[in-house]
Amino acid sequence: KRCVVCVDARGDIADRAWCVSELAMASHFEVQVAVAFYNVLQLPAMEEKFHRLDIRQVRCTSHEDRMTLHKFLHTLGSADEVNAKIRGLLLGWTGEYSKK
Repeated sequence: KRCVVCVDARGDIADRAWCVSELAMASHFEVQVAVAFYNVLQLPAMEEKFHRLDIRQVRCTSHEDRMTLHKFLHTLGSADEVNAKIRGLLLGWTGEYSKK
């Protein structure tokens, strides 16, 4: 089981409800996640954004989808626990790129 996550130049993945939910599911089901960055020169900015990731603040076009995803995320643990798991997935990869 593997999942590849592509982070755009703005790092919107950390703000989008569907993206965050899919990362939370991958973590919950122990799916191996590989993260690719559009521009590795933007890693410091991405790290900052990932540190601020909060499932309580994610956005979604559909209010109904946002509420459904919010409920789902809370079945995986407290907001702080889920945030920590998702941050760990993303920040682990920023560190890997920084070593190269």
